[in-house]
Amino acid sequence: PDFSDFNSVIYGHHMAKNKMFGDIGLFTDKQYFDEHPYGNLFYDGKDHGIEFFAMLTIDAYDELFFVCNEDLESRQAYLDRLYSQALFTRDMEVTCQDNIVLLATCTNTMTNGRNILVGRLSDNVYPEAEKPRNLGTGVDELERLVDDVPVWVWVILAAVVLLIIVIILLTRKQRKNREGRS
Repeated sequence: PDFSDFNSVIYGHHMAKNKMFGDIGLFTDKQYFDEHPYGNLFYDGKDHGIEFFAMLTIDAYDELFFVCNEDLESRQAYLDRLYSQALFTRDMEVTCQDNIVLLATCTNTMTNGRNILVGRLSDNVYPEAEKPRNLGTGVDELERLVDDVPVWVWVILAAVVLLIIVIILLTRKQRKNREGRS
């Protein structure tokens, strides 16, 4: 739970529209991998940095990527194998004393395939990348406006709408009653 092991694996689920771990598949593109070198992981009540250094696509049944003994020799063999089978790597020194994290999710590019983004934990916290915007559609502006409205305003607005509906229904009922008497 504290990511103090040499190798920690976080299993996610690849969802449509890049939800959950859907973004991991984007790292199979070399340009995307190069442009996104880090992220953050929240645990122990605070953010911790992750410096991404490798991207792999492997078979889910290749257990050697999901377990590693804690002795230094096993760690080094693990790192060597990881680097040798990676789609892409970043030029950074990762040692047997580091704590690495594998972000693993399924892929539809191969049967039983897994995309694995590998990073080294660091004490640095990185700024969140700006999310893509729906430029020109007004959607982002509308979402921002809706998010900025306090809850109490929504409650009052809902009450007013309900009151208007009740008034309209009562008015129609009175009109029908008058027409029925005439």
